[in-house]
Formats: sequence, C-alpha cells, structure tokens
Amino acid sequence: MDRELGLVWSGRPAAQAARPPDDAFFGEVMQSAQTRFAGLARWQACIALVLGLALLAGFILAALAPKKYTPPRGQGGRDLQLYRAVVARVHAGEDYYDAAGAELREQGYPTGSFFNWRPPVYAWLLGSLPSPVWAQVLLGLLGLVTLFWSSRLIYREGGAGKALAGVLLMLGALLWCLDGDAYFAQELWAGTLIALAIAAYGLGRWHWGAAAGLAALFLRELALPFCLLSFVFACWQRRRAEVVIWAVGLVLYGFFFMHHRTEVASHLTPGDRLPGSWIQFGGISFILATARMNEWIFALPLWVTAICLWLALLGFAGWRGPTAMRVALTSAGYMAAFGVIGQPFNDYWGLLYTPLLPFGIVWAPAAVHDLYRAIVPVAPNSLATEAVAADGIAAAQPAYPR
Repeated sequence: MDRELGLVWSGRPAAQAARPPDDAFFGEVMQSAQTRFAGLARWQACIALVLGLALLAGFILAALAPKKYTPPRGQGGRDLQLYRAVVARVHAGEDYYDAAGAELREQGYPTGSFFNWRPPVYAWLLGSLPSPVWAQVLLGLLGLVTLFWSSRLIYREGGAGKALAGVLLMLGALLWCLDGDAYFAQELWAGTLIALAIAAYGLGRWHWGAAAGLAALFLRELALPFCLLSFVFACWQRRRAEVVIWAVGLVLYGFFFMHHRTEVASHLTPGDRLPGSWIQFGGISFILATARMNEWIFALPLWVTAICLWLALLGFAGWRGPTAMRVALTSAGYMAAFGVIGQPFNDYWGLLYTPLLPFGIVWAPAAVHDLYRAIVPVAPNSLATEAVAADGIAAAQPAYPR
C-alpha cells in the first residue's frame, strides 16, 4: 500500500520510483498472490465464511423479492434524449441555462430543484465539438486507456491470468461508451474517469489520477466522494504537492458549484415543480439495480448481479495489494450511499462504480482458496510430500554456468 498511497521521494521521477526492477517483478507478483484470508486462524476463517454466506443469501433474496416499483421503460433513454437536445442547442450558440430550462420544462421534468439541472460542463464540452460523434470517439479512447492501464495494474498485482479476466469484465462496464447515445450520460464519463484515476494511482502516476478525479467531479457532482477520499489519502501520506492540487481543485469546484446554483436560481419560475425526494432507503435492492450496469449482465436475471457483486466484495475483502484500499473504499462508499439515496429510476448511477468491481472479482478465486485453506489446513504429510517432490525436481535440473 505504501507505493500506491505515497512514494518516498528518492530524487527519481515518480513513474520510475513506482516501477519495480524488472528482475524483481515476478517475485512481487508471487508475494501478492495470497489474500488477507491466508493469515486467518481457523475460528476467524469460520466467522468470515458465515458472514460471507449470510451476505450472499441476503443479496440473492433481495434479487428474487418482488419489486415494489418498476422504473418506467425507457426512462434512461428519455434522459439521454434530453441531454442530446440541450447539447444541440448549446452547439447552436444558445446559453446553457436557457437551453436546459427550456428542454426540462418542455419534456416534463421537475425544475424546482437545482439538483435537476446538471452542471453545464458536459454541454459545453460536447457542444464545442463539430459533431456529437467526436464526443463518442473521445470517450471510447478514454475507455481504451482505462482498460490498458487497469490491465497493467492487475498484471503487476496478480499476474497475466487476473489481468486478462479483469480486462474482459471491465470491458462490459465500458462498452456503454459505444452503445447508442449512452455517451451523453455524465455518469458514464465520471465513472470512466474514476476508474482511470484508480489505475493511475496504482501505477504511481498520481498527477494523472488527481487530474482524472477532478475532471470527473466537474462533469458530475456525484464523483465528490472519490475526490474527498483521494484528498484524505494524500493528507494521510503527507504528499504535499498532491494535497495542494486536491485542495485547489476542490475549492475551485466549490466556486463553480456556487455559480451553477446562482445561475439555476435566476432561471427558476413560479410554476416550476419540485422533484420527489432522493432519500428513498432503497437498500440492497437498489444497490443491486445499480451494480448491474455492466453490459455482460445488464439483461440477465438480477440474481446473477447479486452473485457478481458478492464476488467483488469477497475479492475486495481479501485483496491486499497496493491499490486495494482505494478501490474497496470507493466502491463500498458508493454502494452504502446508494442504499439510502436514489430514486428507483436512478439505477444508472451505478455507472460511477461498476468499472471498479472487476478489480475485486478477479481476486475472488484466490480469496475462496485461502479461506478454504484456513478452515481446512493441508495435512503435514501432504506438505512433506510436496517438499520432497520439489527437491527432487530441483535436483534433476541441469546446472548451467553463469
């Protein structure tokens, strides 16, 4: 964790300091192959097993329970049509707040709360491009970089097998970048940038991590929990340069948000109606609805999402690599928040954290293996036999001159 949370400055560039020597790379992978469950006593492993199975049962029961409310079909697509219309008007030269107010009222959205008025950065960015297709290309390239850096990070932490599995799983969360008008969703941009920031921090490129995190924040205020967490990590490790960057970025965002609120207030009318409360206490059911925002499982029964989410949490609990705490706290923080906040049709908020779940899923098999070994230890005779066999193989190897 020391390398990911803060490198000791040794006079070398951060990227060089973060990269282990080539001859030590495979040793590092092998050392990080075990999970936290490998060091548990038998009674501790049994408690962990019982708690894990209880959580899995709770997830599956919530997935199979009758739904109290089903979001209107096409709600997400309707939101995307709204964003497309606003971007088109901004592209034509209209003021963002005039365009957003007109489209929100015309399409029947409540406009009495400034939270229903999205921050204008997405419209300014997409509206400044020659065509919306350019935005999709830009987001697709951002997704490719995220996949590449994430694969490097997982490879460094756990080897080629985990890296390949992680890329395939994360691809499902990032395919939305190429799916129809989904690139108009600010949550997709923010979630991709958060995953990119996680990978950048894991590879020792904290400058890129901070930049990606702040970009996500200005695009969607729901990225604030990740940014605050990263600021706390920077303070904890006494990385002064990073602390300054986060502090300045957060202060600038505070001024930006105040300006946004003032602009919205000046565009409100007496007839604007208020939306329903976002405090819904949706619990596990809503968390599962957000966790299915991965194209591989989106159309499958919800119990499949329940199993995948459980595997991710199991992997987070066992993974003890350098990036584990940042990824686990970010994902768990969003899930805890969505257990309380979010209306039923806000399930697309899961785009903020579903790209992070593959980081945990790839460590789930190792966690299960180590938990099993902690409960059912290997017999001493088996260990002796393995040692003798290993010595025999080593003795049979020809010696080569150095």
